[in-house]
Amino acid sequence: MLNDFPYQSGETFGNAPPPALIERVIDRHELKIPDRFAPYAREFGVASAALLSQIGYCPGMGPLTGWHGNSVARCFTRDFAALGKINHRLMVFPNDETGLWWIERFGAPRIDDDFDEVLAFTEGRLPILTSSAAAAMRLAVESHESAPPLGIGWIKVTARANAQPACA
Repeated sequence: MLNDFPYQSGETFGNAPPPALIERVIDRHELKIPDRFAPYAREFGVASAALLSQIGYCPGMGPLTGWHGNSVARCFTRDFAALGKINHRLMVFPNDETGLWWIERFGAPRIDDDFDEVLAFTEGRLPILTSSAAAAMRLAVESHESAPPLGIGWIKVTARANAQPACA
């Protein structure tokens, strides 16, 4: 995990990630991503087939077990527990404009709603999008339960004022 790297207004995100990991980069305005998700990221990277194959995902695979849908927020969540208490929640959300999915994680109990973690390419700090819910779920679980694939990691982000989590 990349610790304590909140996005800051006006910050640039450095070098682009290695081409083998990323299919393409999309501008935030094209995606119409909600302000609360990685609020200061200007661009997002779509995970490549090569990256997804590293974690055992093949196009057409179904969703993993253990995920629960939220019909109101239209997202999926999966909780992880230690000593009988939930200590992390993974979330995947669809983007209506593109059909792509983004990935978030937060610790529970959620004490401070101003902080979330997003899965991102470590070079360039681009939040990751996937082409399907199943790919997002598999990448989220793999990156949470074991070391994320080389070149990606969890990054803490600062939410903008008045931005509310959509799927908690």
